[in-house]
Amino acid sequence: MDSVFCHVLLLLLAVSSFRSILAAGEQPSSAQEPKSKSLSKLLPIVFFTPDTSFGGGAFLIRNLDSEAGQDPSQLIAFATVTVRRQIISIIEPKFYWSEGRWEWSSKIGGQDFPSTFYGREKLELAKDDGEDYKEVRSYFETRLKNMYFDRHFWELEYGTSQQRYDAASESTRIKQELADWGTRSRQQSLRLGLGFDSRNYKLRPTDGHILSVGYKRTTLLSELRQQNYGVAGLDYKLYMS
Repeated sequence: MDSVFCHVLLLLLAVSSFRSILAAGEQPSSAQEPKSKSLSKLLPIVFFTPDTSFGGGAFLIRNLDSEAGQDPSQLIAFATVTVRRQIISIIEPKFYWSEGRWEWSSKIGGQDFPSTFYGREKLELAKDDGEDYKEVRSYFETRLKNMYFDRHFWELEYGTSQQRYDAASESTRIKQELADWGTRSRQQSLRLGLGFDSRNYKLRPTDGHILSVGYKRTTLLSELRQQNYGVAGLDYKLYMS
């Protein structure tokens, strides 16, 4: 099952790469530039991986009107399908207002991903020993951020997701893999963070740094059990040119 998540991650990294390239052209040269105009771009996507075979889709980015000296609000949409009927879709809006002091973003996504499970000892099994299954997942994430004093900020994040595994046959290996949690699960998380941001630009910074500390509380629910845990974290990035 790990291979499924690896290939989903590869696709999401491709989205991030397209996003960075497009954002480069939208970077303001100064706070005195005139109000930015709406801009839409639609790009085709074609890819191949051993587990997904050939696939394709589209990537849409729309920059919305924004105030001078402020990053443009954006709407991003992404969808792919493979010859094996593996589907991934994502919609991600992001809005800035009050001269960039407020930021709200969300991400809504889903996947219907048929795949093959070979067990934990994958290298010792023949190719025809794999067992077919399908992972169906949907999720929603939202984040609110406010620059409350100079370059200091607070941020609040909430996320929820649902996941289901459907086996094409009565599979012994898949049942063993899901014995602790069952075939259906749900996750909810809440995070509060504080930080300092001295970057010159948000979309493609070339100078400054950003520091963020926060605490995230997560609840995992399934047919068989419930688990709660918290994670405290610190993130620091330095930009130089």
